[in-house]
Amino acid sequence: MIPIGSDSFKIHLVDESGEFTGGNRIPIDSGWHHLAVTSPTGGNIRLWLDGHLDVEDDGYVTLLGNSGIDFNSSDPAGSFEGVLDEVRISNSIRYSASFVPPGQFLVDNNTLALWRLNEGSFDADFPAIYDWSGNGYHGLSVGTSNPDWVTGTPALAEGQSAFVINELMPNPVGADGGKEWIELYNNFYTPLNLQGWIISGSSGGETVTLGVDIAIPPGGYALLAQDGDTTVNGGINPLVEYGNVISFSNIGETIFIKEGSGTVVDSLAYDATFHFASGVSMELIIPQWNNADSLNWVAGALPYGDGENLGSPGRRNDAFSGTVQIAISEISFSYVTQGESDSISFWIGNTGVAELQVSQISTGTEFFSVDPAQAAIPAGDSAEIEIQFSPPDIGEYTDTVSILSDDPHNPVLTLMVSGTGINEDPDIVVSYGENDSVSFFNFPLTRVNETWIQTLI
Repeated sequence: MIPIGSDSFKIHLVDESGEFTGGNRIPIDSGWHHLAVTSPTGGNIRLWLDGHLDVEDDGYVTLLGNSGIDFNSSDPAGSFEGVLDEVRISNSIRYSASFVPPGQFLVDNNTLALWRLNEGSFDADFPAIYDWSGNGYHGLSVGTSNPDWVTGTPALAEGQSAFVINELMPNPVGADGGKEWIELYNNFYTPLNLQGWIISGSSGGETVTLGVDIAIPPGGYALLAQDGDTTVNGGINPLVEYGNVISFSNIGETIFIKEGSGTVVDSLAYDATFHFASGVSMELIIPQWNNADSLNWVAGALPYGDGENLGSPGRRNDAFSGTVQIAISEISFSYVTQGESDSISFWIGNTGVAELQVSQISTGTEFFSVDPAQAAIPAGDSAEIEIQFSPPDIGEYTDTVSILSDDPHNPVLTLMVSGTGINEDPDIVVSYGENDSVSFFNFPLTRVNETWIQTLI
Protein backbone atom coordinates (compact mmCIF):
# COMPACT_ATOMS: atom_id res chain seq x y z
CA MET A 1 0.00 0.00 0.00
CA ILE A 2 1.54 3.26 -1.18
CA PRO A 3 0.49 6.45 0.68
CA ILE A 4 -0.62 9.42 -1.44
CA GLY A 5 -0.46 12.53 0.68
CA SER A 6 -2.17 12.20 4.05
CA ASP A 7 -5.68 11.20 2.99
CA SER A 8 -5.41 8.32 0.50
CA PHE A 9 -3.34 5.40 -0.77
CA LYS A 10 -2.89 3.04 -3.72
CA ILE A 11 -2.47 -0.73 -3.77
CA HIS A 12 0.61 -1.94 -5.68
CA LEU A 13 1.33 -5.51 -6.69
CA VAL A 14 5.09 -5.90 -7.13
CA ASP A 15 6.89 -8.93 -8.65
CA GLU A 16 10.49 -10.11 -8.19
CA SER A 17 11.76 -7.91 -11.01
CA GLY A 18 10.36 -4.79 -9.42
CA GLU A 19 7.54 -4.35 -11.92
CA PHE A 20 4.28 -3.31 -10.33
CA THR A 21 0.62 -2.74 -11.03
CA GLY A 22 -0.97 0.17 -9.21
CA GLY A 23 -4.63 0.43 -8.28
CA ASN A 24 -6.80 3.49 -8.11
CA ARG A 25 -6.64 6.14 -5.42
CA ILE A 26 -8.47 5.06 -2.24
CA PRO A 27 -9.40 7.43 0.62
CA ILE A 28 -7.87 6.43 3.96
CA ASP A 29 -10.50 5.38 6.48
CA SER A 30 -10.81 3.21 9.57
CA GLY A 31 -13.06 0.62 7.92
CA TRP A 32 -12.44 -2.86 6.52
CA HIS A 33 -11.51 -3.60 2.90
CA HIS A 34 -11.31 -6.82 0.92
CA LEU A 35 -8.44 -7.19 -1.58
CA ALA A 36 -8.16 -10.00 -4.12
CA VAL A 37 -5.67 -10.77 -6.89
CA THR A 38 -6.56 -13.08 -9.78
CA SER A 39 -4.11 -14.39 -12.36
CA PRO A 40 -5.88 -16.40 -15.09
CA THR A 41 -3.81 -18.65 -17.35
CA GLY A 42 -2.91 -16.65 -20.44
CA GLY A 43 -4.56 -13.52 -19.03
CA ASN A 44 -3.56 -10.41 -17.17
CA ILE A 45 -3.42 -10.04 -13.41
CA ARG A 46 -6.39 -8.25 -11.89
CA LEU A 47 -6.73 -6.40 -8.58
CA TRP A 48 -10.17 -6.51 -6.95
CA LEU A 49 -11.05 -4.05 -4.18
CA ASP A 50 -14.18 -4.67 -2.10
CA GLY A 51 -15.66 -6.92 -4.78
CA HIS A 52 -15.00 -4.50 -7.63
CA LEU A 53 -12.36 -4.70 -10.39
CA ASP A 54 -9.95 -1.96 -9.37
CA VAL A 55 -7.30 -2.34 -12.10
CA GLU A 56 -6.09 -4.84 -14.70
CA ASP A 57 -2.38 -5.19 -15.36
CA ASP A 58 -1.18 -4.76 -18.94
CA GLY A 59 1.16 -7.76 -18.84
CA TYR A 60 4.18 -6.36 -17.01
CA VAL A 61 3.69 -8.11 -13.67
CA THR A 62 4.15 -11.87 -13.37
CA LEU A 63 3.71 -14.28 -10.46
CA LEU A 64 6.56 -16.49 -11.64
CA GLY A 65 9.32 -17.01 -9.04
CA ASN A 66 10.20 -19.12 -6.04
CA SER A 67 11.23 -16.73 -3.29
CA GLY A 68 7.94 -16.92 -1.39
CA ILE A 69 5.41 -14.25 -0.60
CA ASP A 70 5.90 -11.19 1.61
CA PHE A 71 2.89 -9.28 2.90
CA ASN A 72 4.86 -6.26 4.05
CA SER A 73 8.09 -4.40 3.56
CA SER A 74 11.13 -4.82 5.82
CA ASP A 75 11.34 -1.04 5.85
CA PRO A 76 8.85 0.32 8.43
CA ALA A 77 8.49 3.52 6.40
CA GLY A 78 7.06 1.53 3.50
CA SER A 79 5.07 -0.98 5.52
CA PHE A 80 1.37 -1.50 5.87
CA GLU A 81 0.06 -0.23 9.20
CA GLY A 82 -3.25 -1.75 10.16
CA VAL A 83 -5.00 -5.05 10.83
CA LEU A 84 -4.88 -8.07 8.51
CA ASP A 85 -7.86 -10.34 9.10
CA GLU A 86 -7.21 -13.35 6.84
CA VAL A 87 -5.13 -14.30 3.79
CA ARG A 88 -6.07 -17.10 1.40
CA ILE A 89 -4.30 -18.46 -1.70
CA SER A 90 -6.31 -20.57 -4.14
CA ASN A 91 -5.48 -22.65 -7.21
CA SER A 92 -8.59 -21.45 -9.11
CA ILE A 93 -10.09 -18.15 -10.21
CA ARG A 94 -12.72 -17.25 -7.62
CA TYR A 95 -13.72 -13.82 -8.94
CA SER A 96 -14.49 -12.77 -12.50
CA ALA A 97 -17.35 -10.28 -11.99
CA SER A 98 -18.56 -7.89 -9.29
CA PHE A 99 -19.21 -9.72 -6.02
CA VAL A 100 -19.92 -9.35 -2.32
CA PRO A 101 -16.67 -10.06 -0.46
CA PRO A 102 -16.89 -13.26 1.59
CA GLY A 103 -17.00 -13.21 5.36
CA GLN A 104 -14.66 -15.70 6.98
CA PHE A 105 -12.67 -17.62 4.38
CA LEU A 106 -13.51 -21.30 4.18
CA VAL A 107 -11.24 -24.23 3.32
CA ASP A 108 -12.27 -26.07 0.16
CA ASN A 109 -10.62 -28.20 -2.52
CA ASN A 110 -9.21 -25.08 -4.20
CA THR A 111 -7.51 -23.69 -1.08
CA LEU A 112 -3.71 -23.87 -1.18
CA ALA A 113 -3.11 -21.86 1.99
CA LEU A 114 -5.23 -20.05 4.54
CA TRP A 115 -3.82 -17.88 7.31
CA ARG A 116 -6.35 -16.53 9.82
CA LEU A 117 -3.71 -14.48 11.71
CA ASN A 118 -5.46 -14.72 15.08
CA GLU A 119 -4.21 -17.92 16.68
CA GLY A 120 -1.00 -16.88 18.43
CA SER A 121 1.87 -19.31 18.94
CA PHE A 122 3.13 -21.73 21.59
CA ASP A 123 6.71 -21.26 20.40
CA ALA A 124 8.46 -18.26 21.96
CA ASP A 125 11.29 -18.32 19.41
CA PHE A 126 9.24 -18.91 16.24
CA PRO A 127 5.77 -17.31 16.46
CA ALA A 128 4.13 -19.33 13.70
CA ILE A 129 1.27 -18.20 11.50
CA TYR A 130 -0.64 -21.43 10.97
CA ASP A 131 -1.90 -22.63 7.62
CA TRP A 132 -5.48 -23.84 8.12
CA SER A 133 -5.65 -25.48 4.69
CA GLY A 134 -3.82 -28.57 5.92
CA ASN A 135 -1.09 -28.16 3.29
CA GLY A 136 1.55 -27.08 5.80
CA TYR A 137 2.37 -23.63 4.41
CA HIS A 138 2.97 -22.12 7.84
CA GLY A 139 4.32 -18.58 7.98
CA LEU A 140 6.67 -16.69 10.28
CA SER A 141 6.34 -13.28 11.82
CA VAL A 142 9.53 -11.39 10.94
CA GLY A 143 10.84 -8.54 13.06
CA THR A 144 9.11 -9.45 16.30
CA SER A 145 8.76 -12.45 18.58
CA ASN A 146 5.54 -11.10 20.08
CA PRO A 147 3.12 -10.03 17.32
CA ASP A 148 -0.29 -8.59 18.14
CA TRP A 149 -2.87 -11.25 17.29
CA VAL A 150 -6.28 -9.73 16.60
CA THR A 151 -9.74 -11.25 16.97
CA GLY A 152 -13.24 -9.91 16.65
CA THR A 153 -13.26 -9.11 12.95
CA PRO A 154 -16.63 -8.23 11.40
CA ALA A 155 -19.13 -10.62 9.86
CA LEU A 156 -22.51 -10.23 8.23
CA ALA A 157 -25.27 -11.60 10.41
CA GLU A 158 -26.86 -14.82 9.20
CA GLY A 159 -29.86 -14.25 6.96
CA GLN A 160 -29.00 -10.64 6.15
CA SER A 161 -28.14 -9.22 2.74
CA ALA A 162 -25.09 -7.15 1.89
CA PHE A 163 -27.10 -4.79 -0.32
CA VAL A 164 -30.65 -4.25 0.98
CA ILE A 165 -33.63 -2.94 -0.97
CA ASN A 166 -34.47 -0.23 1.55
CA GLU A 167 -37.06 2.01 -0.13
CA LEU A 168 -39.12 1.90 -3.30
CA MET A 169 -41.29 4.34 -5.25
CA PRO A 170 -43.49 2.20 -7.52
CA ASN A 171 -46.28 4.71 -8.14
CA PRO A 172 -45.27 8.39 -8.23
CA VAL A 173 -47.84 11.14 -8.81
CA GLY A 174 -48.94 11.41 -12.42
CA ALA A 175 -47.35 9.32 -15.14
CA ASP A 176 -44.86 6.86 -13.64
CA GLY A 177 -42.31 7.02 -16.46
CA GLY A 178 -39.08 8.70 -15.36
CA LYS A 179 -40.22 9.20 -11.74
CA GLU A 180 -39.76 5.72 -10.27
CA TRP A 181 -36.74 4.97 -8.11
CA ILE A 182 -35.22 2.39 -5.80
CA GLU A 183 -32.90 2.89 -2.82
CA LEU A 184 -30.24 0.41 -1.72
CA TYR A 185 -28.54 0.27 1.68
CA ASN A 186 -25.00 -1.08 2.15
CA ASN A 187 -25.43 -3.49 5.05
CA PHE A 188 -21.89 -4.86 4.62
CA TYR A 189 -18.70 -3.94 6.48
CA THR A 190 -16.71 -2.92 3.39
CA PRO A 191 -17.63 -0.46 0.64
CA LEU A 192 -19.59 -1.98 -2.26
CA ASN A 193 -19.12 -0.63 -5.77
CA LEU A 194 -22.22 -0.44 -7.95
CA GLN A 195 -20.39 -1.15 -11.18
CA GLY A 196 -21.32 -4.52 -12.65
CA TRP A 197 -24.27 -5.14 -10.34
CA ILE A 198 -27.60 -6.18 -11.87
CA ILE A 199 -31.16 -5.00 -11.19
CA SER A 200 -34.00 -7.02 -12.61
CA GLY A 201 -37.77 -7.21 -12.32
CA SER A 202 -40.08 -10.15 -12.55
CA SER A 203 -41.31 -9.24 -16.03
CA GLY A 204 -39.42 -10.64 -18.99
CA GLY A 205 -36.51 -8.52 -20.22
CA GLU A 206 -36.47 -6.20 -17.21
CA THR A 207 -32.73 -6.36 -16.50
CA VAL A 208 -30.13 -3.63 -16.20
CA THR A 209 -26.39 -4.00 -15.52
CA LEU A 210 -25.05 -0.91 -13.76
CA GLY A 211 -22.06 0.71 -15.41
CA VAL A 212 -21.31 3.57 -13.02
CA ASP A 213 -18.11 3.30 -10.95
CA ILE A 214 -19.36 4.46 -7.53
CA ALA A 215 -18.51 2.86 -4.18
CA ILE A 216 -21.16 2.97 -1.44
CA PRO A 217 -19.59 3.06 2.05
CA PRO A 218 -20.78 0.78 4.86
CA GLY A 219 -24.06 2.16 6.16
CA GLY A 220 -24.45 4.29 3.03
CA TYR A 221 -27.43 4.73 0.73
CA ALA A 222 -27.54 4.48 -3.08
CA LEU A 223 -30.42 6.11 -4.95
CA LEU A 224 -31.09 4.63 -8.39
CA ALA A 225 -33.71 6.24 -10.62
CA GLN A 226 -35.23 5.85 -14.06
CA ASP A 227 -34.27 9.41 -15.02
CA GLY A 228 -31.52 11.67 -13.73
CA ASP A 229 -33.22 14.90 -14.85
CA THR A 230 -34.51 16.69 -11.74
CA THR A 231 -37.10 18.58 -13.79
CA VAL A 232 -38.94 15.38 -14.71
CA ASN A 233 -38.05 12.82 -11.99
CA GLY A 234 -39.71 14.58 -9.05
CA GLY A 235 -36.69 16.66 -8.06
CA ILE A 236 -34.28 13.93 -6.90
CA ASN A 237 -30.54 13.58 -7.53
CA PRO A 238 -29.82 9.87 -8.07
CA LEU A 239 -26.37 8.31 -8.11
CA VAL A 240 -27.41 6.07 -11.00
CA GLU A 241 -29.84 6.47 -13.88
CA TYR A 242 -31.00 3.03 -15.04
CA GLY A 243 -33.57 4.05 -17.67
CA ASN A 244 -37.07 2.82 -18.42
CA VAL A 245 -36.10 -0.80 -19.08
CA ILE A 246 -37.34 -1.55 -15.56
CA SER A 247 -40.78 -0.33 -14.53
CA PHE A 248 -42.18 -1.20 -11.11
CA SER A 249 -45.73 -2.50 -10.98
CA ASN A 250 -48.28 -0.44 -9.08
CA ILE A 251 -49.88 -3.57 -7.65
CA GLY A 252 -46.81 -5.69 -6.92
CA GLU A 253 -43.93 -7.69 -8.39
CA THR A 254 -40.52 -9.12 -7.43
CA ILE A 255 -37.32 -7.09 -7.75
CA PHE A 256 -33.85 -8.63 -7.64
CA ILE A 257 -30.42 -7.19 -6.81
CA LYS A 258 -27.65 -9.43 -8.15
CA GLU A 259 -23.87 -9.67 -8.19
CA GLY A 260 -22.14 -9.43 -11.55
CA SER A 261 -22.18 -13.23 -11.75
CA GLY A 262 -25.99 -13.26 -11.47
CA THR A 263 -26.13 -14.45 -7.85
CA VAL A 264 -29.12 -12.90 -6.08
CA VAL A 265 -28.02 -10.80 -3.10
CA ASP A 266 -31.42 -9.38 -2.17
CA SER A 267 -34.96 -9.50 -3.51
CA LEU A 268 -38.25 -7.85 -2.68
CA ALA A 269 -41.62 -9.41 -3.50
CA TYR A 270 -44.18 -6.71 -2.71
CA ASP A 271 -47.93 -6.62 -3.20
CA ALA A 272 -50.95 -4.58 -2.16
CA THR A 273 -50.36 -5.39 1.53
CA PHE A 274 -47.21 -3.24 1.53
CA HIS A 275 -47.55 0.37 2.63
CA PHE A 276 -47.37 2.54 -0.47
CA ALA A 277 -49.81 4.56 -2.56
CA SER A 278 -49.90 7.02 -5.40
CA GLY A 279 -47.17 9.56 -4.65
CA VAL A 280 -46.09 7.70 -1.50
CA SER A 281 -42.98 5.51 -1.27
CA MET A 282 -42.60 2.43 0.92
CA GLU A 283 -39.84 2.65 3.56
CA LEU A 284 -38.19 -0.26 5.35
CA ILE A 285 -38.32 0.70 9.04
CA ILE A 286 -34.86 -0.71 9.90
CA PRO A 287 -32.41 -1.86 7.17
CA GLN A 288 -31.60 -5.07 9.06
CA TRP A 289 -35.24 -6.14 9.31
CA ASN A 290 -36.70 -8.74 6.96
CA ASN A 291 -37.88 -6.77 3.94
CA ALA A 292 -40.05 -9.67 2.78
CA ASP A 293 -42.50 -8.93 5.60
CA SER A 294 -44.97 -6.13 4.80
CA LEU A 295 -45.25 -5.32 8.52
CA ASN A 296 -41.64 -4.10 8.46
CA TRP A 297 -42.51 -1.35 5.96
CA VAL A 298 -44.29 1.97 6.41
CA ALA A 299 -45.47 4.62 3.99
CA GLY A 300 -43.27 7.63 3.31
CA ALA A 301 -44.49 10.64 5.28
CA LEU A 302 -42.49 13.72 4.28
CA PRO A 303 -42.33 15.49 0.90
CA TYR A 304 -39.11 15.42 -1.12
CA GLY A 305 -37.80 17.11 -4.25
CA ASP A 306 -40.50 19.19 -5.89
CA GLY A 307 -42.91 18.37 -3.04
CA GLU A 308 -45.42 16.33 -5.04
CA ASN A 309 -44.37 12.94 -3.61
CA LEU A 310 -43.63 11.59 -0.15
CA GLY A 311 -40.53 9.59 0.82
CA SER A 312 -36.87 9.86 1.83
CA PRO A 313 -34.86 8.97 -1.29
CA GLY A 314 -31.06 8.68 -0.97
CA ARG A 315 -30.83 9.07 2.80
CA ARG A 316 -31.79 7.39 6.05
CA ASN A 317 -35.47 6.56 6.00
CA ASP A 318 -37.64 8.83 8.09
CA ALA A 319 -39.08 5.68 9.67
CA PHE A 320 -35.56 4.64 10.78
CA SER A 321 -35.19 7.44 13.32
CA GLY A 322 -35.64 8.44 16.90
CA THR A 323 -38.94 9.97 17.97
CA VAL A 324 -38.68 12.85 20.43
CA GLN A 325 -41.25 13.04 23.22
CA ILE A 326 -41.77 15.29 26.22
CA ALA A 327 -44.73 14.76 28.55
CA ILE A 328 -45.22 18.40 29.59
CA SER A 329 -45.67 21.69 27.74
CA GLU A 330 -44.82 24.17 30.51
CA ILE A 331 -42.94 24.48 33.80
CA SER A 332 -43.61 27.02 36.55
CA PHE A 333 -41.04 27.78 39.25
CA SER A 334 -43.51 29.79 41.36
CA TYR A 335 -41.44 32.00 43.72
CA VAL A 336 -37.64 32.15 43.93
CA THR A 337 -35.75 34.67 46.04
CA GLN A 338 -33.82 37.23 43.99
CA GLY A 339 -30.13 36.36 43.73
CA GLU A 340 -30.78 32.68 44.43
CA SER A 341 -31.51 29.72 42.14
CA ASP A 342 -33.87 26.81 41.94
CA SER A 343 -34.02 23.90 39.52
CA ILE A 344 -36.65 21.56 38.11
CA SER A 345 -36.06 18.49 35.92
CA PHE A 346 -38.00 17.14 33.00
CA TRP A 347 -37.39 14.18 30.68
CA ILE A 348 -36.91 13.87 26.93
CA GLY A 349 -37.93 10.42 25.72
CA ASN A 350 -37.18 8.50 22.52
CA THR A 351 -40.07 6.32 21.39
CA GLY A 352 -38.55 5.62 17.96
CA VAL A 353 -36.50 2.71 16.59
CA ALA A 354 -33.08 4.40 16.34
CA GLU A 355 -30.91 6.59 18.55
CA LEU A 356 -32.18 10.14 18.88
CA GLN A 357 -29.62 12.90 18.55
CA VAL A 358 -30.70 16.01 20.44
CA SER A 359 -28.31 18.57 19.01
CA GLN A 360 -29.40 21.59 21.05
CA ILE A 361 -31.37 22.33 24.21
CA SER A 362 -31.38 26.06 24.88
CA THR A 363 -33.23 28.98 26.47
CA GLY A 364 -33.76 32.48 25.15
CA THR A 365 -32.72 34.46 28.23
CA GLU A 366 -29.96 34.36 30.82
CA PHE A 367 -32.45 33.95 33.67
CA PHE A 368 -33.13 30.32 32.76
CA SER A 369 -30.47 27.74 31.85
CA VAL A 370 -30.46 24.03 30.96
CA ASP A 371 -28.09 21.14 31.55
CA PRO A 372 -27.11 19.22 29.49
CA ALA A 373 -27.29 21.24 26.29
CA GLN A 374 -27.13 18.11 24.06
CA ALA A 375 -28.06 14.45 24.40
CA ALA A 376 -27.86 11.14 22.56
CA ILE A 377 -30.85 9.04 23.61
CA PRO A 378 -31.04 5.32 22.70
CA ALA A 379 -34.31 3.95 21.36
CA GLY A 380 -36.77 3.33 24.19
CA ASP A 381 -34.75 5.40 26.66
CA SER A 382 -34.91 8.95 28.02
CA ALA A 383 -32.63 11.71 29.25
CA GLU A 384 -33.08 13.94 32.30
CA ILE A 385 -32.79 17.67 31.60
CA GLU A 386 -32.41 20.19 34.44
CA ILE A 387 -33.72 23.74 34.11
CA GLN A 388 -32.37 26.38 36.51
CA PHE A 389 -34.11 29.65 37.33
CA SER A 390 -31.96 32.50 38.70
CA PRO A 391 -33.93 35.78 39.07
CA PRO A 392 -31.64 38.77 39.62
CA ASP A 393 -34.49 41.10 40.64
CA ILE A 394 -38.06 41.11 41.85
CA GLY A 395 -40.55 40.42 39.09
CA GLU A 396 -42.09 37.86 36.77
CA TYR A 397 -39.97 36.02 34.20
CA THR A 398 -40.91 33.89 31.20
CA ASP A 399 -38.82 32.01 28.64
CA THR A 400 -38.96 29.24 26.03
CA VAL A 401 -36.83 26.08 26.04
CA SER A 402 -36.05 25.00 22.45
CA ILE A 403 -35.26 21.34 21.75
CA LEU A 404 -33.64 20.56 18.39
CA SER A 405 -33.26 16.92 17.32
CA ASP A 406 -32.91 14.70 14.26
CA ASP A 407 -36.50 13.49 14.56
CA PRO A 408 -37.59 14.17 10.97
CA HIS A 409 -41.23 14.61 11.96
CA ASN A 410 -40.65 16.93 14.94
CA PRO A 411 -37.21 18.52 14.59
CA VAL A 412 -38.08 21.40 16.96
CA LEU A 413 -40.05 21.20 20.20
CA THR A 414 -40.63 24.05 22.67
CA LEU A 415 -41.37 24.16 26.38
CA MET A 416 -42.66 27.28 28.16
CA VAL A 417 -41.10 28.18 31.54
CA SER A 418 -42.00 30.90 34.02
CA GLY A 419 -41.09 32.05 37.49
CA THR A 420 -41.30 34.98 39.89
CA GLY A 421 -38.44 36.65 41.69
CA ILE A 422 -39.24 37.85 45.20
CA ASN A 423 -37.48 40.12 47.69
CA GLU A 424 -34.86 38.49 49.86
CA ASP A 425 -36.17 40.57 52.86
CA PRO A 426 -39.55 39.78 54.50
CA ASP A 427 -42.34 41.54 52.60
CA ILE A 428 -45.55 41.58 54.65
CA VAL A 429 -48.72 42.42 52.77
CA VAL A 430 -52.17 42.66 54.44
CA SER A 431 -55.14 42.13 52.14
CA TYR A 432 -58.86 42.60 52.63
CA GLY A 433 -61.08 41.70 49.73
CA GLU A 434 -59.63 43.24 46.58
CA ASN A 435 -57.45 45.65 48.55
CA ASP A 436 -53.95 44.18 48.90
CA SER A 437 -52.38 47.17 50.66
CA VAL A 438 -54.40 47.53 53.86
CA SER A 439 -52.64 49.79 56.35
CA PHE A 440 -55.52 50.15 58.87
CA PHE A 441 -58.89 48.52 59.40
CA ASN A 442 -62.06 49.89 61.06
CA PHE A 443 -64.71 47.57 62.43
CA PRO A 444 -68.27 48.78 61.90
CA LEU A 445 -70.41 49.79 64.92
CA THR A 446 -70.81 46.79 67.20
CA ARG A 447 -73.12 46.39 70.20
CA VAL A 448 -71.65 45.75 73.62
CA ASN A 449 -71.10 42.08 74.42
CA GLU A 450 -71.51 41.12 70.76
CA THR A 451 -68.78 39.85 68.45
CA TRP A 452 -67.96 40.92 64.90
CA ILE A 453 -65.44 38.86 62.94
CA GLN A 454 -63.61 39.95 59.78
CA THR A 455 -60.84 38.11 57.96
CA LEU A 456 -57.58 39.75 56.86
CA ILE A 457 -54.99 37.98 54.75
